[in-house]
Amino acid sequence: LKAAVSSDPLFVVETCELDRGGVSYTVDTLDHLLAAHPMEGKPGLVIGDDLASGFPFWRDPDGIVARADIILARRSGGMPDAFAYPCRFASNLLIPVSSTLVRQRVAVGGAWRHLVPDGVAAYIDTQGLYGLA
Repeated sequence: LKAAVSSDPLFVVETCELDRGGVSYTVDTLDHLLAAHPMEGKPGLVIGDDLASGFPFWRDPDGIVARADIILARRSGGMPDAFAYPCRFASNLLIPVSSTLVRQRVAVGGAWRHLVPDGVAAYIDTQGLYGLA
């Protein structure tokens, strides 16, 4: 992730979920972020449309909505008909690239560098990931 966003000053990688260890819940991560990075208003929490139907079963969905503005982004090609929580819909393009596709292309020597940020391509190269020799 650091390699993917390193060239954009608008992004910061927060490792609190890794540092905390164990099971991680979005509501706890939001509590940490809000305490560590005070801000005016609420942060936006982008959730893929593929996760929307399961959102009511997340730990404390009402608490999540109280702490963050939910933004639903297209991943699967179709937005849910109904979402029981206040949200906005992202107007993102649906790009058919997945980590699985990248790993498969690297493994078989196919074209893949155009699918990832330059920093990620460099990391895959230097670490010899996915069968890259």
